[in-house]
Amino acid sequence: MDTSPVSQTSTEENQKAPRAYWFALGFISMGVTMVMIDATIVNVAIPQVTADLKLVPTDIQWINSIYALVFASLLISVGKLGDSIGRRLIFVMGVTIFVLASVIAATAQTGEVIIAGRALQGVGGAMMITSSLSLLNTMFRGKDRAIAFAIWGATVGTVAALGPLLGGFLTSSYSWRWAFLINVPIAIVSITGALLLAPESKDTVSKPGLDLPGVLLSAFGLGALIFGLIEGQNYGWWAPRGSDIAIGPFSWPVEAISPVPIAFALSLLALFLFIRVEASRA
Repeated sequence: MDTSPVSQTSTEENQKAPRAYWFALGFISMGVTMVMIDATIVNVAIPQVTADLKLVPTDIQWINSIYALVFASLLISVGKLGDSIGRRLIFVMGVTIFVLASVIAATAQTGEVIIAGRALQGVGGAMMITSSLSLLNTMFRGKDRAIAFAIWGATVGTVAALGPLLGGFLTSSYSWRWAFLINVPIAIVSITGALLLAPESKDTVSKPGLDLPGVLLSAFGLGALIFGLIEGQNYGWWAPRGSDIAIGPFSWPVEAISPVPIAFALSLLALFLFIRVEASRA
């Protein structure tokens, strides 16, 4: 009987996944659909949101940009965190954060609140995407793994295409708030199915903890870049416009340079340091 390592590896790769894992795949994919729905459905709802909350153009840009900004900043770091503390745990936490953020956005009465909700959605979305892919990678082997990833990808692609249609239906038939509230039943079903059917897994050799320096540097660097691109028309691309500029609790004197080029410079510095930090950790 051949018991060589090559033979054992081949047997493991061809091992069929339990039926429960295929049902778990459906519930995991269902959770990920929320990320894709909100990436497209919100664009359709924006006109109603603008009219209802009396938003200004920069508010609209932040609603669209903050989600992608936070999502991109956390994507790598939360993936590493899932490897160390548990991939299913991170997935369930991601779905929970995402649906709570959706409720915050749906009940918002001001632009600031809906922007905060969108930022929190970015956190949950990053946690869901990375952990879902890691879960599939550990749950399936060989041909089953290829099929599982194909199903995941097809689901994501289909929902992304249907998002604008769903957004148009909800906003025209009901309210823009349902563009966010639609996530509540999806999240409940996804969390329940994942907890019941998906196995917990973690990487025992992975470095524990969150890559906090990487998260902070990437978030600050991308945030400063987005701030400059969005607020340049208001604050001036080089020379400041109008009277003294108020940025939160801080005031920027009109005699000084506009804060926009400063933001661009700080963005480049932070992203450079981020690359150096991540290279040293590799």
